[in-house]
Amino acid sequence: MEIAIIEDEKYTAELIERFCLQYDSDNQIVKTVANVEDSIKWFSAVNKLPDLVFMDVQLTDGLSFEIFEKINIEVPVIFITAYDDYAIRAFKLNSIDYILKPFDFDDIKKAFEKYHKLKESLIANSNPSFEKLFTTGNKPYKSRFLIKTGEHYKFITTSTIAYFLFEDGVVIAKMFDKSQQIVNESLDELELLIDPLKFYRINRKLIVSIDAISNIQSYFNRRLSIRLIPGNLLELVSRERVLGFKIWMNL
Repeated sequence: MEIAIIEDEKYTAELIERFCLQYDSDNQIVKTVANVEDSIKWFSAVNKLPDLVFMDVQLTDGLSFEIFEKINIEVPVIFITAYDDYAIRAFKLNSIDYILKPFDFDDIKKAFEKYHKLKESLIANSNPSFEKLFTTGNKPYKSRFLIKTGEHYKFITTSTIAYFLFEDGVVIAKMFDKSQQIVNESLDELELLIDPLKFYRINRKLIVSIDAISNIQSYFNRRLSIRLIPGNLLELVSRERVLGFKIWMNL
């Protein structure tokens, strides 16, 4: 497995590397970067992304979240920090785990085990978009859709979409600003096109953005109900998708 480390403390970076190799001697540290600026440059220039990234939240020149604001990184990330204040924000990115300093080998070992469990569980649940995430082809996910309205065309960006809903024979993209647009792709096609860390198909008719989920509750027969924004929409996660949904949400 190829691994990158984004960490400004030299001792901590070396400790992460040592524990990665202790967990599996075949692991390879392909890059160690100490700040936001150099991380953006490296991710922008590299031809092949690593399989996994260990990333400190607070770097010398800012928060590592700024990296994701500048470039699109489709790689699972394990965040490491001295504070737990950023956990929710981290899990809305590519995070599969959140380790607090000081940490030891067992913490890194559990993070690797979670990575492998996540990979195996989601692929076993027949979610082809997650299989793409854990395969280092690194084809970019769809960032915008071309929409025709009358005789005119316009773009909508994927980040502005709260959820995709199949209704009355068409797929509707519901936007965070409460507008909506019909898209040409089916839900099955969308699962392969959009970022599986940002979107999850909760049932046969709905793919939701993680940023659209305002509340999650237990429901009858081991299912879950979720409330979505905008519109305060209440929907059920189908029983066969509950396990994958919980892993996706890091619950």
